[in-house]
Amino acid sequence: MKPGTVYQVTGKNNHPRIILSNPLDGRFLTCNLTDAKKCRDSPCFCNPSDHAYITKESGIPLRYLTILPCAAFKPAKESGQIRVSEIPFPESKLKMICDAILASIAISEFYKKYLR
Repeated sequence: MKPGTVYQVTGKNNHPRIILSNPLDGRFLTCNLTDAKKCRDSPCFCNPSDHAYITKESGIPLRYLTILPCAAFKPAKESGQIRVSEIPFPESKLKMICDAILASIAISEFYKKYLR
């Protein structure tokens, strides 16, 4: 798993997620995509043409950034708990998201350190 990897928890109504960082202390920084209508304050928006896992205009709700253990991804994939796309998220969009996080005064340094 590396920055730009797109994955989704299996089951209904689970949003796609993107790994944003390289591992730091055994963890990745991730974000999720959600319906743009529910996320009007997002500094980043994506369209279905940006990735196969995106089905409608989506925003990145920065308030839901998550730090997840790297070691959890392989067992989750093998057990079918997540599906992982073979297609990475577009580099230009990934940069846009990371730049927005780093520029935001509302995001804690705790999260930003994963991108530096």
